[in-house]
Amino acid sequence: MSEKVRNRGRMAIYSMAGFYLLYMAYKLSSGLPDSSGNTKILMIVFMVFFALVGGGMLIGGIIGGYKLSMPQKADSSQEMLEPSEENEEEE
Repeated sequence: MSEKVRNRGRMAIYSMAGFYLLYMAYKLSSGLPDSSGNTKILMIVFMVFFALVGGGMLIGGIIGGYKLSMPQKADSSQEMLEPSEENEEEE
């Protein structure tokens, strides 16, 4: 399996995990009115944590997958900046 395919799979898993964390944050928010006291505070803390981490993973996975799907362009300007080995031996 090539490295590009492995990285695409990794980005898809990150996106799915991020979506699941966002779903868990939503489920916690729906149970919020039934809770009280310390349980309510703990649910709010984890709801915010799941939403932030899940959103970051989802966006990062989508952007990473998009960047991997774009064709790689050869950077000819990098070759112009680096001296070749032949020129170093002559000097």
